[in-house]
Amino acid sequence: MINVYNILKVLSNYISHKFDDTVPSPITFDEEYIALNLFNCLSSILESGSYLFDIETTLDHDDELDDPDVTSSAVPTPMSIDLDINLDADYKSTDDDNDDDDDHCLRDDFSLDYMKRAVDYFDETDAATGQRKRSWCSVKHMFRRIPNPQYITRFRKYIEAGGTKKQKIDDIDTYVYHQFENARHRLLAVHDIDLRRWGLQKARELNLNSFEASEKWLLSFKHRHRISSRKVTQLITKRYIESRQEIDEAATKFVAETSKFIEKYNPNEVLNTDQVGINFELYDNRTLTYMGEQSTWSSVRSVYNTTHSYTIQNTITMRGTVFGPLYLCLKEQTGHMSDKIKENLFHAQNVVVTCSKSGKLTSSLVTYWRDHCLIPNLSSKTLLLVDSFPSHANPDVYKHLKDFEFRVIPPKTTSIIQPLDVYYNRQYKMILRRIFDYVRLDDIHINLAERNNVIKLHSLVNSQMKSKAFEPMIKYAWYRSGYLKTDPGPFRNVKEICFTFEKDKCCEENCINDQIIRCSWCQHELCFVHFFVNYHYH
Repeated sequence: MINVYNILKVLSNYISHKFDDTVPSPITFDEEYIALNLFNCLSSILESGSYLFDIETTLDHDDELDDPDVTSSAVPTPMSIDLDINLDADYKSTDDDNDDDDDHCLRDDFSLDYMKRAVDYFDETDAATGQRKRSWCSVKHMFRRIPNPQYITRFRKYIEAGGTKKQKIDDIDTYVYHQFENARHRLLAVHDIDLRRWGLQKARELNLNSFEASEKWLLSFKHRHRISSRKVTQLITKRYIESRQEIDEAATKFVAETSKFIEKYNPNEVLNTDQVGINFELYDNRTLTYMGEQSTWSSVRSVYNTTHSYTIQNTITMRGTVFGPLYLCLKEQTGHMSDKIKENLFHAQNVVVTCSKSGKLTSSLVTYWRDHCLIPNLSSKTLLLVDSFPSHANPDVYKHLKDFEFRVIPPKTTSIIQPLDVYYNRQYKMILRRIFDYVRLDDIHINLAERNNVIKLHSLVNSQMKSKAFEPMIKYAWYRSGYLKTDPGPFRNVKEICFTFEKDKCCEENCINDQIIRCSWCQHELCFVHFFVNYHYH
């Protein structure tokens, strides 16, 4: 015999384990109503001679409008009118699908899956007697939207035919989208002809010979799934795809481990440094031009300078500040500067200048960076994050430093977990690129690729980036990389701070030149002369 109090005890245990954080509150009407229904259900079980539990995977409602299988009657939007499936031959009903109004309602109100579940439920037999287990009343109670037993016969008809045309069209849609997702997951190129080919392939499988994969169907399919044609911007190999998961796992592991180290440091003691190649002449690879133009050209001062570079190295802190001076390695044919060059060199207090034959850093130049950029600005214990560049990752470079730790970011992960690469470097380059574009567009006779102009330009850009206005942006770079756990909130980037103007000319008195930049320190909008030539440094 069933003990009702044991049932209540077990139910109470389930509830306490599942909802252990529920706070006591006054009993509401809805809660009392649910309890009453549970009581009635339990009473029905206890008073019956036998009982059977049946699990239904969907929740059917008395109100057909609440059922997901019922077609929505919403008014179509202008876009949906343009893509109305009733205008497409692939969506039009055949004569067989349109015998009478009842069949039309049948197709609209019941999915093929719903029909199959209803028929299976109706046909289920008792293993002992071989008779049907359920009467029509039981079926009606479980599938309340079925008005009479004749619908079961109709359901069988559509199930044997593989569903209505509309249901087959839906199956084709699902199949084609699955094929599309699979192809793009493997980063394979997909075209309209492939979508149509997959659609026709599935139609043959479903014996839907009237399906044509028409232009209307194709347009509607791409609109529903937000698919458009895009230019391929990068080519990769299959090996790259397979190793992508390994790279992501290495990045996640490194961030998790490094976060434990970071807990021992203040934000201003956690640094990230990175070397970046800068072309002697920068240009933008996008421009406004005429529609339909077959070839889009852009003029530069020297094509050679757009393919040859020097190196800069920035360092930032997790507090959102730029650490120490900028390290600049120029490219010199002999690998060193003569005394005459050094004598005439532009001296900037926020730039440490060196050089090499290639314009790239060597082991000795990394040591020079350590001695002239890193050590003079260390005031407490430090955690430094560096990429896997051999000279930076060499323990011998840092072995004599006290209270100093460094961690090497795994190869190929810097684009997602190195703060400088994640956001800062792009913003830094934006200022450089805007100035180059302005000089070319206004035909200003100055060569920004000359040695002293390179030093002067980077000194000014580094000065701008040290403004407090950029601290939230730099913090965001750390947050997006995963090291900073709290979102620093809204921030302004270089475009918003330096290239959003309120006036129509330079703010300096008696100057009528167009402004080129807004100073991140004093908010003055300055022309090229007053910013670059007159060296507007903070």
